[in-house]
Amino acid sequence: MENESSLAEEARDQIEEMGKADILVGIPSFNNEKSIEHVVRAVQYGLAKYFPKFRSVVMNSDGGSTDKTREIVK
Repeated sequence: MENESSLAEEARDQIEEMGKADILVGIPSFNNEKSIEHVVRAVQYGLAKYFPKFRSVVMNSDGGSTDKTREIVK
């Protein structure tokens, strides 16, 4: 049996491009265009402040937002 993934090919490619990370923070979202930018920036700030020596990645898992959530996160 081959290894199968539920991730879209684009997501797999992005993960492969990132390489290894010491810390991965996942942020789930659904139609959160009013707050998602603040959440992502707060996570980035906290990682830079408290874990400056570690390579970190912030990943958004969007549940099919119909607003601008996904565009804002990019």
